[in-house]
Amino acid sequence: MKELHYYPFDINKFNSATRHMTLLERGIYRELMDMYYDTEKPLPDDIDFLCRKLCARTNDERTAVEQVLNECFTLTKKGWDNSKCADIVRDYKKQKANASKAGKASAKARKANSIKGCRESTPVERPLNARCHSVEPIKTINQNYKSELPKESANKFTDDDMKCAEYINSLIDYKTNKRPNLNNWADTIRLMRERDGLDHRMICEVFKWANQDSFWSSNIRSPAKLRDKFETLAQQMSRPVKQAGQTEQEFQDQVAAVQAMVFGDDEAIEGEIIDE
Repeated sequence: MKELHYYPFDINKFNSATRHMTLLERGIYRELMDMYYDTEKPLPDDIDFLCRKLCARTNDERTAVEQVLNECFTLTKKGWDNSKCADIVRDYKKQKANASKAGKASAKARKANSIKGCRESTPVERPLNARCHSVEPIKTINQNYKSELPKESANKFTDDDMKCAEYINSLIDYKTNKRPNLNNWADTIRLMRERDGLDHRMICEVFKWANQDSFWSSNIRSPAKLRDKFETLAQQMSRPVKQAGQTEQEFQDQVAAVQAMVFGDDEAIEGEIIDE
């Protein structure tokens, strides 16, 4: 199933490269690029087929199709190829494969930790015979044993887990004065690191994307909700869709941010995301 519904389009470069073309040729060029991205492969070497797909019926329209193919595409064994289109399709497939790999790794880590937790669970102790009066009651023994153990810290999360929780909290637009328990949030982030194999950068990036999405912004408002839907969000984030009111530059910045996270760029975007 083909899923490339978006491709970057530089208006200035397109205008410069096609300024000599007629309005008809420019329109056909865009239609041919759309066809390339929709099939994610070179166009077939069949002029009649292409003209039918483009509804190019008049002689002028057919001539324009041939001129655009000869000028902007290269005929190969696989069909009419375009280097720019090929690069974008290749980058998209690589990005999609990386996102899928990350999602599977996260699911595998959660499953492994779940199995490990079951194996390491403490068996239930069987009570001693109540008629054996010479033996000290188990309850007393256990109480004495526990009193000798060092006290465990109430907070298992790290300072960076808390910073991540505070960053997420700063993105949310609260309608009331009620605020979340950041200790609980930080502990959930700790679980996402230790059990799901995620890092702070990815956690913050995916939440930031969800917080800006028209649908997810009202549904993902805590690390717990983020963890529950993380795989779905990561998959959708890997193929951005331009939001209403978003400028082209803002959209390009968003795409660059997604690619930086998916391909493992080490630099935090604009210093907002915690560096591991």
